[in-house]
Amino acid sequence: FSDVFHRLMKCIVDVYLPCLYLSFLIWLPKFLWSFLSLNNTENFELSSIADLLAIPFHGYQVFWFLCVLFFIKVIHILTEQVISDRKLHVLLWIILFVVNAAMGGQEHSFYHYGLYFHAGYVIRQQGCITQEKHLGASYGAAIFLGGMLFFAVSYFYGLGNIFMKTVVAMLATLGIFILFYALNIDSTLLVTCGTVSMVIYALHSPVISSLRLIFRQLGWSLSVNSAVLFVFCSVVSVAIPLSVVLLYRNVKCLRWIEYIFYPGKLIFKK
Repeated sequence: FSDVFHRLMKCIVDVYLPCLYLSFLIWLPKFLWSFLSLNNTENFELSSIADLLAIPFHGYQVFWFLCVLFFIKVIHILTEQVISDRKLHVLLWIILFVVNAAMGGQEHSFYHYGLYFHAGYVIRQQGCITQEKHLGASYGAAIFLGGMLFFAVSYFYGLGNIFMKTVVAMLATLGIFILFYALNIDSTLLVTCGTVSMVIYALHSPVISSLRLIFRQLGWSLSVNSAVLFVFCSVVSVAIPLSVVLLYRNVKCLRWIEYIFYPGKLIFKK
């Protein structure tokens, strides 16, 4: 029981707490803008009290993912106590996914994304990504090509339903993951981005929104030279978070900034 409790507390601190306060930090200025009846010349999506009340269950805007991930991890921890076979876990999530889709449920729900989580979890446990290098790479390439084949078939026959989209996304994502893992691609940038992914994730939306405002003030259309602007925004939205990480890692008095993104490091200090 103590181990389960500790894991649940880790989920709350590492995932759910950031979801709550980061969602609130995005919600607040949008609500004040609406509450003060300021001139919304930029056509921002404003927020309401209803959005605030929904944060504990759905997060807010981009932080919906943290809320969904939290519920998935909690259900996973609890079901592990009664179901030892990991394949049965996947079967459970397949059933939830099918029922949710059949009832017209939202895609941004733990019923929907739990299937992705457990498919990846089982693949890692089965050891296919830790097999001999070339064999593992073959697995990854085959799964990825399978995803692309499904995409071609669905596009040709106009199959745009949620089941086909899920199969395509899952096969392509798992294929790329296994391929990278099996080939043991050594990239300092990729490792760093993975290590500080929460910082990049949390700052991405504010950075992109700020860039869009700057572009608009300069009179630049996002539809013109969109490829150039897309690459520029992608680079900046990663460079700024990495700069923040570099700052708090090297300036001792700013170390507290890390705990905003990773409160577990403060609460669960060894």
